[in-house]
Amino acid sequence: MAKYTIDPDFFKLAVEALAEEDEARIADQDKKMNELRKQRDQRVSELTNLRQLRYKNIITDDSYFLEESENLENQIKAREKAIAKAEVASRDWRQVANDVFMFAKYAKEDFDSDDLERKQYVIKTLGGKLELKARTLVFTPSKYLIPIQKAVSQTKEAKETARMRFTGVRRPQTHLNFNVVHPARFELTTPGTGNQCSTPLSYGCKI
Repeated sequence: MAKYTIDPDFFKLAVEALAEEDEARIADQDKKMNELRKQRDQRVSELTNLRQLRYKNIITDDSYFLEESENLENQIKAREKAIAKAEVASRDWRQVANDVFMFAKYAKEDFDSDDLERKQYVIKTLGGKLELKARTLVFTPSKYLIPIQKAVSQTKEAKETARMRFTGVRRPQTHLNFNVVHPARFELTTPGTGNQCSTPLSYGCKI
């Protein structure tokens, strides 16, 4: 696991997907709720009209009135129950959406931490696997986990792209041996022009 990290673009991609899903869910829930309320209100109106007809003595059959009234009352209760269920589903989704956002926001931080439980939670949530085989913990990464070396390379490329957009100039490509390091030095203040000052290159290199 030490060789892997979270894709730098994971949070951005996750939030974009979440925003699309949230919009679709809300639209679907609103449509369903509006239809259920419309059906309920229609049954309530029919029940009100039925009572008015009885009051005006247009409906004189009590058994018919009671049967129709009970039927409409049951339909109203069924719609109200469906509305309550839809409201719970809507509330539950809001909680899920919030949990998803918080996970996406802190996934990289949790995975890159030294806390094994936090790492395991991220792996499990992303669909990765941790299996014990022959006394060895085998880690199967998900598509959202990438090697650290690749992540560093992508980060450098992203920074270079951002710099180019700002300055319009590409930094010259150089081939450096990263095993060679210049030792740190303090440059003393010297009078005169630049040709009297030493440069970091004059100190030599360490391998």
